[in-house]
This record gives sequence, C-alpha cells and structure tokens, in this order.
Amino acid sequence: MIVSTQHTRAHTAPARRIRDWVEDEAPPEEIPLRILARDNRGTYELPFPVLRRDDWWVNDDTREELADGVDVVAWAFWSEREASR
Repeated sequence: MIVSTQHTRAHTAPARRIRDWVEDEAPPEEIPLRILARDNRGTYELPFPVLRRDDWWVNDDTREELADGVDVVAWAFWSEREASR
C-alpha cells in the first residue's frame, strides 16, 4: 500500500487525465490537493485530499503523514476533483 492510512484504497489514474495535472511546479502549502503517486505497480490517484506541509504530504482527513517513499509525480487542486467527474 502506498500510504499509511487505515481507510485508503488507491485508484489507478486514467492516462488520458495526466495532462490535467501539474507536474512542473511546486505544490502550494496548506491547501487541499489531489495527488498522483507512483510505486512499483503503477501510478495512482489517492482517493482523499492531501496537504503539503513543511516538506511532508499529510492526509487532510486524518492528519496522518503519508508513508516515507511516496513518490508524488503530479498534483491538482482538490476542488477541481468534483468538477472533473
């Protein structure tokens, strides 16, 4: 599992949607974000909002830090999630 949360199931991100994500800018701090995370099995959109806080990624629902080694490859604003569905 990619993250250290109890209620998380990662979803594979559709390849056609990658262009909607920010890959070449630093994410803003303390704003709910969507993230694409990569591991040895693929690239996944985490199903919960995350915050960037002091060089850490934090689950915005539980306030738990994501597991070490999470490779975040892109981000988007969480508010855009509902608009894209």
